[in-house]
Amino acid sequence: LPQPSVICSSPSNLLCTHTHSPSQFIGRFVLPKQVYKNALRKGDYRFNFALNCGSLSNPGATQVYTATGFDFQLDEASREYLKVVEVSSSGRTLTLPKICQWYKNDFGNGRNEDIVRLVVKYLRETDQRHLSPFLSEVRVRHLGYEYKCRHLQHAGSSYIDVAHLTSFSVCSSLLTTE
Repeated sequence: LPQPSVICSSPSNLLCTHTHSPSQFIGRFVLPKQVYKNALRKGDYRFNFALNCGSLSNPGATQVYTATGFDFQLDEASREYLKVVEVSSSGRTLTLPKICQWYKNDFGNGRNEDIVRLVVKYLRETDQRHLSPFLSEVRVRHLGYEYKCRHLQHAGSSYIDVAHLTSFSVCSSLLTTE
């Protein structure tokens, strides 16, 4: 799966949350059933933008998240992920990343209006101004998803070798190698 519902800060310290799985069937096999002692108790739609499996459809850099800056970092990750959003010339169609479709129930009730209302504040200012102010009238489309993997960069730093991570671990069982 391209976007797990876990944030891995180290191999032994999973911060799990009760987000929605992309599929009830797949979720039974991939998502952990145990609630961990340090688990987050409330989900946040921004986790979908913060998680990065290294696919070409995700940003090329990722952050190491800290407790003190976590909320700000989630906002920054959302802005970075949503740089690929396209607004039509009429301002009535918004094309979002595929994960907004896969995890639509993490965005309120999963209705297009809920998704648009939550992501609009993370769009570039020009896109915000161009988008119709009547969010209920905005048509939502989704970009395709490129599953091919790439090497990740640490945001503001150097290359991260996903095979040898120590301070930030992508859940290796969910990675594919070439």
